[in-house]
Amino acid sequence: MALYDSIEDCCLRGLSWLSKGACFSASGMDLTGLGSNKYYIDYEKEQCVQDCDGPAPCGGVLNDKWKTLFHTGDECCAQIPWIPKSDCLKD
Repeated sequence: MALYDSIEDCCLRGLSWLSKGACFSASGMDLTGLGSNKYYIDYEKEQCVQDCDGPAPCGGVLNDKWKTLFHTGDECCAQIPWIPKSDCLKD
């Protein structure tokens, strides 16, 4: 059994298939300040949200390591062109 000096070290080296947010959340850690502040598509809500914890436009810290992150809301919204831009960004 591997032992790590910190939860962060365990998440990065021992559970590398999980996103940092998912690992920290499962470990009961505070997610404040953990997100990248980039945008991702929340397909359930059909909106682009920010990878952060807090009020809109944050959609929560991303738990899915395999989702694509975009630098801007416009880049993200371009990936779901059937959603009007006025409805695309979470507010």
